[in-house]
Amino acid sequence: MGDNAVITPEPDHFASARWLSSQQYTRDDSNIQLSYTIGGLSPATHGVSHKASAPSVYQGSILISGPASRVSDLGHRSSPWTIVGCNSSPDLINGQTVLAYCRSTKPKVECADVFVGGAKNTIITLPATCGAPFGRIVALVPTSTRKLPSSVLAQLGRSAKDVSVFTLKFDYNYESIPYKSGDAQVKFAIDIGTLGGGVSPTSVSKRSDSDLQIQKRSDRDNEKDIKVKKEIKYILADVHEKKKGVKVDLKATVESKFEGSLAFGYHITGTITPPKLKRHSAFMKSDSSISAKLSLTGLTKYTFQKKDVKVVPKTGLPGFSVPGLITLCPFVEADLKSSGDIDINGSAVASTFATLPNIELSIGDNGAKKPTIKGVEGGGLKITQHLDLSATLEMDLEPKLAVSIKVLKRVVDAEIALVPSFALIAKGEVELGHRPIHAVNPCIELDGKLALGYEISGKKGGWGTQKSGDFWSLKEPLYKKCLQKPTPTTTTVSHTPTTTTTTTTTTTATSSPTTTTTITTTATTTTATTTTTTTTTTTTTTVSPTPINPPCAAAGGDTALMDTCDLHFFKSLITGRCQNLSGVATATFIDINKYIGFNNGILTFGGSDFIATCSIDSLHCTTLQTRCADSITGTAVTASIDISSNIRNINGTLTYIASNN
Repeated sequence: MGDNAVITPEPDHFASARWLSSQQYTRDDSNIQLSYTIGGLSPATHGVSHKASAPSVYQGSILISGPASRVSDLGHRSSPWTIVGCNSSPDLINGQTVLAYCRSTKPKVECADVFVGGAKNTIITLPATCGAPFGRIVALVPTSTRKLPSSVLAQLGRSAKDVSVFTLKFDYNYESIPYKSGDAQVKFAIDIGTLGGGVSPTSVSKRSDSDLQIQKRSDRDNEKDIKVKKEIKYILADVHEKKKGVKVDLKATVESKFEGSLAFGYHITGTITPPKLKRHSAFMKSDSSISAKLSLTGLTKYTFQKKDVKVVPKTGLPGFSVPGLITLCPFVEADLKSSGDIDINGSAVASTFATLPNIELSIGDNGAKKPTIKGVEGGGLKITQHLDLSATLEMDLEPKLAVSIKVLKRVVDAEIALVPSFALIAKGEVELGHRPIHAVNPCIELDGKLALGYEISGKKGGWGTQKSGDFWSLKEPLYKKCLQKPTPTTTTVSHTPTTTTTTTTTTTATSSPTTTTTITTTATTTTATTTTTTTTTTTTTTVSPTPINPPCAAAGGDTALMDTCDLHFFKSLITGRCQNLSGVATATFIDINKYIGFNNGILTFGGSDFIATCSIDSLHCTTLQTRCADSITGTAVTASIDISSNIRNINGTLTYIASNN
């Protein structure tokens, strides 16, 4: 029922009840103060304290002060009034309709206060059984004593003749209370949180009002906190398929753990009539540890579709609410953003982590938005395995630990949050030219970025629109690999007459992929008395795994092998992907240049450490197959050799046994 609902009086009501409801008292419109205590700590006020049955994690006080025509302590245990029939789970929209009776031999004196100025729109206290500490009277009309439950009548006994019974309808729509300029205001002050001192103990000077004074609760031993523990595992990509004879194999996962605690306090003062904010401040404290890990395994080139996924949906934490007056809703959520390309050959695990032992975010009164921070420890970044890749890939994980605040309907609608951010950024690629052969952009990097930020939003209230910023941030390279560019070399050699010497030097870079430089020098003496030295230097550089166009590829049976070949110099890098006994797939790079030959179109192969792709169960490796393109003519040549007899399972390790082929 709304404000205009009609409750018809019973015909047999007591005369005193009818008389009370018909009066419009104007006398004794003195100031009345109501109080509500959360967690058992009493505020320093002259009002009557009501101990709340709120969750034990919260403590604080709520004060309401106004004229007797708008404020009544109807539901307090010392009052002659008694409310029966309440529901402890209130209807937040429609309120409740219950019975209220005043037990007094002098009802015209002792039961009249609530009718000062008329009962409608009076803010009253309610007993704990009603599920809310305060309510707004919609209607209070006389009814029959017979409406009372039999248990109440039995308890009253003969004193039932001294009882005035009313039907009471109340709700929590305080903002519908009419107000015009010049009317006396109804003021409120709220100090609520999980901290023994309410909001930050350093801001006590901000925590007062000219009419309402809340005692600074500085007992830090009473601090509570809200425990938070979340584990996230999300699969960015899981692709295992064969396309046009080429096997695409990639698994990319993101894992994160967040464990810690949240403590906060909130203080606000203002007026209920008219609905208006005077000042408010908040304080958040976190003691947490957070980690994120990106795992990549595979042999492929893959494009990640741009994603913005809520990997942890908005999940509520223990909150607090006084219907119609204030609602605090702590929550945790996490977003994962990813985009970019990756060309991976191998496996890697990249990690970020942070320990946040003492984050303190204070937001001051009167719209002050600049937060402060104390005692922050930084984070760390690490990579556990080497990774060969060419990529422009970014993965960003953003957990959010926040508190949503709502006061009345038009006074405050705001949110404060701590937002750690974990980013992994892969960048750089290797390109290979044709003639002259040279490396371009030869460095590949995997960076980690860690930041701790805050967000303050205010759809309504003194904090304004959304503000955000970082307390601190950290960016470090996790992995960096640079290829060596070829350096031309000229050598002059003197020898004895009529002697020809050929010297070949091979230099291999220590990082993968492999860069091989071959320098051949020939010196010839033409006469016995005159020595003329002629030096010819040939430098050949082949960089893998980036292929010469067109790329080399191979496929067949269980085997999926890729290599890069130049038929003139024939240097190769073969990648095999095998499973161990537990079924875990691993990728291995093997430089087989010293084992491979190409003579008159026939591929020859032999070595002791080549690993191919096989099924452990059947140990069936079919054919090592390579398809190479001549870098000058572009002609594709395919050659193959059966190596199945060379594969053995030795103690769960796939091993190549050399033969004479």
